[in-house]
Amino acid sequence: DAFQIPDTFSQICAVDFGWGHPFAFVHLAHDRFKDIMYVINAWKIEREMPSQHCTRIHDSLPDLDWVPIAWPHDGLQTQKNGEKTIEMYRAHHVNMMQNSARFHDDTGGRQSPEEQVADIQQRMAFDRIKVFRSNHKWFEEKRRYHRKDGKIVAIDDDILKATFYGSMMLRHAISKSEMKMHRAMKNKQVMEYDPLDNFINR
Repeated sequence: DAFQIPDTFSQICAVDFGWGHPFAFVHLAHDRFKDIMYVINAWKIEREMPSQHCTRIHDSLPDLDWVPIAWPHDGLQTQKNGEKTIEMYRAHHVNMMQNSARFHDDTGGRQSPEEQVADIQQRMAFDRIKVFRSNHKWFEEKRRYHRKDGKIVAIDDDILKATFYGSMMLRHAISKSEMKMHRAMKNKQVMEYDPLDNFINR
């Protein structure tokens, strides 16, 4: 069941870019003390432009513009207008992280699908992932997710992929308490630089 996310839970969002398939978005919260990841919001849309995706993201995150958003390596692809996909979203003030989703900060590019699946399977095995009941599309994709001849069938898995990216970057999630503390310290000008700006967009 849904509940109010405590200020101490860290938060992160993630997207799966969609051109020939739906664009997907997930919002995750993490109870660091129990290491439980919550999928609190998940949706996907078809046949809309990046500017429309950005509007929907902003609508999904009222007063949460500080939450970092993870994204896959294909966001670095250059579109016909010469602009990289990720820059199209940053231009609309969406808080995309600096680097694409990766298990290790120094190893970017395409990440192993098997490792992504194993990450979530391990959470499921130890009851360390919980999904708000309202996320019907998440459950629909989970029920359809399967293998054929031992290989993962990557069809209609847009929300799950976004979940993989968010889980992959969970170590960079931040809490509302951390954000408030950072802003309070910044306002008092006790720091000569702004570490959280880099932290949020890593």
